[in-house]
Amino acid sequence: MTDPKSQIPNTRYPIKREKLGLAGTENYMLILDVLQSDTRSNEERIKDSSKREFEVRCSLARNIVFNETIECSIPEDRGDSFIHFPSNMKTAEISTSLGVYYLSKNAANEISTITLTCFAHSWEEAFDTFLSGITPFLDHLSYQANSPISIDKISCRDKKNDLSIINFRTPYANVTVNPYEMGLRIELFPIYSLYREAKNSTSNYYKFLCYYKILEGIYNHLRPSLMKKARLQQIVISTHKEIVPSHPDLRDFYKIYIGEPIKELFDILLTPEYRHAVSHFRLYDGTLLNPSDYYWSRKFSDVILVSELCAHEVIKNQENYYKQFYQAGGVYVS
Repeated sequence: MTDPKSQIPNTRYPIKREKLGLAGTENYMLILDVLQSDTRSNEERIKDSSKREFEVRCSLARNIVFNETIECSIPEDRGDSFIHFPSNMKTAEISTSLGVYYLSKNAANEISTITLTCFAHSWEEAFDTFLSGITPFLDHLSYQANSPISIDKISCRDKKNDLSIINFRTPYANVTVNPYEMGLRIELFPIYSLYREAKNSTSNYYKFLCYYKILEGIYNHLRPSLMKKARLQQIVISTHKEIVPSHPDLRDFYKIYIGEPIKELFDILLTPEYRHAVSHFRLYDGTLLNPSDYYWSRKFSDVILVSELCAHEVIKNQENYYKQFYQAGGVYVS
């Protein structure tokens, strides 16, 4: 076993924002040390499938913030939380079936980081092992303390291959807008609220739910209601075919979605495979959906981008339909 207090190398790497994916989406950064003594290719080291040692560490946070930089290492005292150690305790160990977790504290005596040394065939498996073992403890601790406990960042060190992995959310850029040019429709207030909820959240589970509810709200309620009123008032609304827009990340990883009708994607993929899991809680195999589970977090993460792009496109069209309706003299009577 290695020293749980070992540090992942901390180095600055300049990276262009546009190469990091859609702002706010969850991604992973791989940093491979350059070693003259290692004659293996980079691909061999990254794709190594042998069982080997990993050190995985997470930092906790009282408040999840959207940073403008990406930290590639997690010092032991970096995190913070509402959970304090007893005054006479310097550290703590949590023994689970997946290994022993070391809990460290910061200067304020708050639990700050959690570290596990484990053996796995890949960094993905190491992440899965780490979260599978610690999230039930954190879930119960949140209940016991009646306090929020948020995992902020997770890093992983492949010691055999000198490879570091850090999860991150693509930073947002500053945007200049003119609020006086905005046209707000009262009918869309709940939709805008859901969109902001999704943007403010770091939970893949909750972000998907918000984007799905936007599509559901427009397709099942707002749009049928508007079109009915337009017909009754003999107003013709010019509609647009709604398709999944292109995006660099979709082109690289989910090209199959680009150009597909959004309504069909909503009906055929998002509703049966994802929405039912959220809504019914019980999965098709009889097990219960666990939002803390690494598998389901990654599964929801896979559709966050396409869900956001679809929601944005459908909102934009719905705004246009309201604009046409009111410019033609329409009266929206409930």
